[in-house]
Amino acid sequence: MLQQTRVSTVIPYYEKFLEVYPTLEDLASAEEDQVLDLWSGMGYYGRARNLRKAAQFIRDNHDGKFPEKYSEAVRLPGIGSYSAAAVLSIAYGQPYAVLDGNVRRFLTRYLAIEEEVKGPLLKRLESLLEGIASSEYLADSIGDFNQALMELGAVVCVPKDPNCLDCPFSDSCRAFSLGLQRKLPRSRKRSASQEISFTVTVIGREGRFLMCRNRDEAYLKGFWEFPKVEGQRYGDELVGLLEKTHGLRVSLDRQFDPVIHHVTFRRISIYPVVATLLDGSHDVRYRWVKFGERPYPMSSYIQKVLDRVDQH
Repeated sequence: MLQQTRVSTVIPYYEKFLEVYPTLEDLASAEEDQVLDLWSGMGYYGRARNLRKAAQFIRDNHDGKFPEKYSEAVRLPGIGSYSAAAVLSIAYGQPYAVLDGNVRRFLTRYLAIEEEVKGPLLKRLESLLEGIASSEYLADSIGDFNQALMELGAVVCVPKDPNCLDCPFSDSCRAFSLGLQRKLPRSRKRSASQEISFTVTVIGREGRFLMCRNRDEAYLKGFWEFPKVEGQRYGDELVGLLEKTHGLRVSLDRQFDPVIHHVTFRRISIYPVVATLLDGSHDVRYRWVKFGERPYPMSSYIQKVLDRVDQH
């Protein structure tokens, strides 16, 4: 959950998740919709799917216990080198180094590295940490060491305004001595944002809304959404597209200003239109769903659209 999500955001999700799935067997036996529903609002939903798949794999192939071998750990869905090293060092005390974003930022400043940390330079940092992790001095505390470095980067050596006066390494930190702590790491070039737009049709009835499940798109696949069409569509064009692509006959009541929704590298413009259903709700693809009802996982953009509509 903490991958690419802030701790403050994760805590309520984590607590609820453990309440519903207190054991690995509970998670492995859960339906995907139920897991996605609990994850709704955190984004990066592939993590939720992989977490469930990993639980199933561990149940079926490792007697319900996280594997102790690195080669087996990295075979689990969603578990890469960083996650495997973190779990094996913290849970089993194995001498693996963890180079997450927080640790990388700390080392970049501590060593005053002005180049972007990638390729051969990244390999050198990994080798440096691996050498430290395998040291006899850390034989009984490698998990504590890794967690301490990650925590140092998370709460002291933070991205924009590092708390150098509170850092136990400030006396030997090269960036601090050179006055570069706020300039390092150098900003990486960001990938161009992907612009996406679609028009959603809000059809309500007694507190519920007509929704269909997204079965085709990689983004939000498996989630429940308002009937939608690509691009900004209004009037007769929208009516025709809804009948052609969704089998729904509607009359349009009102259109609203777009809702902007940001997801990683995507900037999504959502154009809400409130409509009255004339025919088509008998289609098995559709359900009358209340926002937040289980198990109907929905993106947080649904609430943004409802808020926009309710304001008028």
